[in-house]
Amino acid sequence: MANQWLTGADAVAIQLDAMRSDAAIAADVQGVLAERALRLRAIVEPLEGLFRAGVTMDQAADIFLALTPFEVYRDLIGRGWTTDAYAQWLARTLRESLLARP
Repeated sequence: MANQWLTGADAVAIQLDAMRSDAAIAADVQGVLAERALRLRAIVEPLEGLFRAGVTMDQAADIFLALTPFEVYRDLIGRGWTTDAYAQWLARTLRESLLARP
């Protein structure tokens, strides 16, 4: 995830700014975000039998989505985190949030 943001951060920032003033761009960005949600869910689906008690597939996909937006990456990097520190935090947080045995 960190590498994705590292290589596409500038493009994402431009799109997010542009969507505020252009309905067509906003629609395109919403489509990209919907596709992102589907792709992230596909990453989580094979782990379904390993979830913590009470965590459903929908919740797991939503947690993954909530923890991985560009803004989280940008904010942490902006506060001096390295991409490695971000990746380690994200992996640890996802394991602890989703899996029965982190």
